[in-house]
Amino acid sequence: EKGQAVVTSGLSSIYPKGVPVGEITDIQAESSGLFESAIIRPYTDFNRLEAVLIVKKVLPEAVSTSEGG
Repeated sequence: EKGQAVVTSGLSSIYPKGVPVGEITDIQAESSGLFESAIIRPYTDFNRLEAVLIVKKVLPEAVSTSEGG
């Protein structure tokens, strides 16, 4: 629904669960009627970012290999 908050689900294990992403501003139905697309206004103003933290996913195999295990 328009106005609904969008947060990460955590299902893919790439992003943690519950990180706020943005707000739905519009919903468009596909011509088949089977799918809908949402337009999301991000909570972040990407034009005003001064610093970014990159979080890399470390695979369990990489940790055990780098530790000599």
